[in-house]
Amino acid sequence: MVVIDTMISNPAANAKQTLKEVRNLARILAEVDPSTFGLLKCRGVIKVVNLREPPLSGPFPLDFRFVFNIPPQLSNPQSLRNVLLSETAYPLNERLNLAKKLANSILFVHTVQFVHKNIRPETILVFQNEDSDIGAPFLVGFEQFHIEDGSTYRAGDDIWEHNLCKTPLNFPVIILTSSARSSSKPLGVVLLEIGLWTSFVLYGEDEGTSSPVQNDILGSVDLARLRNPQGSASRNKLELEGLAVRELPSRLGKRYTEVVLLCLRCLDLRSGANHDGQEFDVGAADWTDEDGVTIGVSYIENVLEKIQGIIV
Repeated sequence: MVVIDTMISNPAANAKQTLKEVRNLARILAEVDPSTFGLLKCRGVIKVVNLREPPLSGPFPLDFRFVFNIPPQLSNPQSLRNVLLSETAYPLNERLNLAKKLANSILFVHTVQFVHKNIRPETILVFQNEDSDIGAPFLVGFEQFHIEDGSTYRAGDDIWEHNLCKTPLNFPVIILTSSARSSSKPLGVVLLEIGLWTSFVLYGEDEGTSSPVQNDILGSVDLARLRNPQGSASRNKLELEGLAVRELPSRLGKRYTEVVLLCLRCLDLRSGANHDGQEFDVGAADWTDEDGVTIGVSYIENVLEKIQGIIV
């Protein structure tokens, strides 16, 4: 059994460079240890001609289908979104281990100088195994990625339930090594969902068709109608931080809350104390050098170190 992960190429990207980086990523994932890094081993990539939209000039663009092996000891894959929607109760240590493994997967992707741009519960597969009740999480969804300090090779979309976990591009960040931090904010949103053990996206029945709606727990977060994208992104971020501060400490403790806030505030130029006082004084300000440049990979390593240090 295999998993097929399709990457639709960005028409604006350089085709030769896209092909080169797809091959590089496939080679790295072909050598990965699934049990250690929470990433499936890549068997290869299939090139498929994109015939949906004829190009204005030149050849049709290529899509790429990553083929991943499923280890024999794993079975019954489902997305983390489905796990959250099932509302099945699991012990705190199981949920914490799930969060730790996910953070470890993202750190590995960055250590090989790639940035995963599509981190959300839909791109995290959870397999049944014998080691835990929840199962083993594996990060997929490589249809949107780029090399560090490079271009994104797959165009984004305007689907609100996808953009919930994406980093807003309007934040006033003046840095040289931002790429590692760009995965921190969506990681923070997923860790918040795991901590609350609830799905921010719900599916209702609308004339027989399942359509996504926002969970009421999100309060005034407005993702479906962004009339002012710049202002909405900032307000949404503050709403998510407030939700973490209010709800997480009583569920997974203050240390886990600090990790989530550290991720959500990854693009802040100022300390976390500007948001909610001294109780959760965490933010990106502590991870900048004398010139104000954030140390991207160190930021991710700090997140991993903090979450790995939590014991329940």
